[in-house]
Amino acid sequence: MAQENQVSTTAIGNQFNTILEKSESYRDLKIVKGQLIQNLKRDVLSSISKIENDLLSSKAVLNQKSEEISTLKEKLGKTNAVLSSYTNKGPTITFLGIEFNKSFFNSFLSFILLGSIVSVVFFFFQFKKMNLATKHSKSVLNDLEEEYQSYKRSAIEREQKISRQLQDELNKQKKNQTIAVA
Repeated sequence: MAQENQVSTTAIGNQFNTILEKSESYRDLKIVKGQLIQNLKRDVLSSISKIENDLLSSKAVLNQKSEEISTLKEKLGKTNAVLSSYTNKGPTITFLGIEFNKSFFNSFLSFILLGSIVSVVFFFFQFKKMNLATKHSKSVLNDLEEEYQSYKRSAIEREQKISRQLQDELNKQKKNQTIAVA
């Protein structure tokens, strides 16, 4: 644009020089042909129109750039506000869609882990205690069963012995009765 303005300014300057050279002098006055003045007027108006158009387009570009700058400044302000809110909050962790403070989240997870470990140890010892009780109960049951079986055997043997003695006595009495009857 600047080069076009310089070229048209040079062309207009050359037209003035041409007019002065081609004009006739009359008593310290210059007589200029109307056509040369019309050409000069047309070129000057054309140059002014071009300059005005360039000025308007430059203003439009300037307004567009100003709007862009204000939009970018607004976005920068919002970004800085979001950044400062995150910075002021401290480090955060999002878990299941919920934001937690990092130190709280670490403490919470440590508490859950410690609780889990304590629960596992507690249930392990409970299992071990119940297992010992079960083993003891089984051994007592086995002892009782063995004692019961031996008692049962001795009771059967006693009963058989008493039955034999009874049968022997019955046989003796029959024998004595048969001897006494004979």
